[in-house]
Amino acid sequence: MTISRFAPAAALIAVFAMVLPGAAQESAQATIDDAVSKQPRLRYKGVRIVEATVGGKLVKLEEIVSRDRDKARITYPSDSPRKGYIIVETARERWEYNPTKNEVRKTPRRRPDSGMMLRGLSHAVREGRLKAHLGTPDTVAGRRTATVKVIDRRGNMIQRLNIDEATGMILRAEQFGPEDRKLAGYYFQRIDFSPNFANGEFAPPRPPGAKIIDRPPDFGVDWTVRTPSWLPPDFKEVGRGFRRLENRPVVMLHYSDGSKNFSVFQGRGPRPPRFGESERPGYQNATRLFEGLWFIGLGRVEKSTLDRVLSSIK
Repeated sequence: MTISRFAPAAALIAVFAMVLPGAAQESAQATIDDAVSKQPRLRYKGVRIVEATVGGKLVKLEEIVSRDRDKARITYPSDSPRKGYIIVETARERWEYNPTKNEVRKTPRRRPDSGMMLRGLSHAVREGRLKAHLGTPDTVAGRRTATVKVIDRRGNMIQRLNIDEATGMILRAEQFGPEDRKLAGYYFQRIDFSPNFANGEFAPPRPPGAKIIDRPPDFGVDWTVRTPSWLPPDFKEVGRGFRRLENRPVVMLHYSDGSKNFSVFQGRGPRPPRFGESERPGYQNATRLFEGLWFIGLGRVEKSTLDRVLSSIK
């Protein structure tokens, strides 16, 4: 699925739907599991480049990132289209300051972190839903990394991770579509694993006069954004987005359990617009009309699951 706007980087580590026999598979599994065990201790400051497909083109965004275990802060350089934005996350909350509106939006932290994503990948490989093997080691941000390639049922590489051998940190992550077309990813240009943090570095942003909004974004659409009251076990909302299809506004809600994912699209009208993603191999879809709105569930889960998710929307 094409990613609209700039999704948070960690959300780009998501993995999809086998076991490669032999030592190569076991080595990749060991590399992933070692990284999982080290995630809770990570502390760093760095600069990373986030890549996403917007309007069919791969675009880049520079982020300045700090992390102290379960706390993180993201800002942007002075020449960035997101100049002035500040994102702070704790174990339970996410705060995002929008300088254009001079408002701070507070939401529960729903986006899976790298530890959750790696655990999902480990389970998927162990259960045979994905294959993984080690590629040639590489250097990212001046550090030696192990290369882990993630393979789908058809033998296509859908993801490539470069994991720092010393810390278990993912220094580069790439997501691929059909014909090895790169869809999204990120990589660190610089990173410091012995950082000094400023006082209040991970405090919620509170610029003078900024309005605090304690609810998820509604994107200014003329209907109340509806959410499912039922989700499959371990699934959480991991992001929201906005698109225009057939010149109509469409709200997107993204869900994941760390290894599988799906999205719920919604909009006003008697019928939904055409979704090219629904024709991709391996994707299931479901549709529902309710109180003047249409809903589409789309993703790599069972159709019966999507039907139940949509039926729970009130």
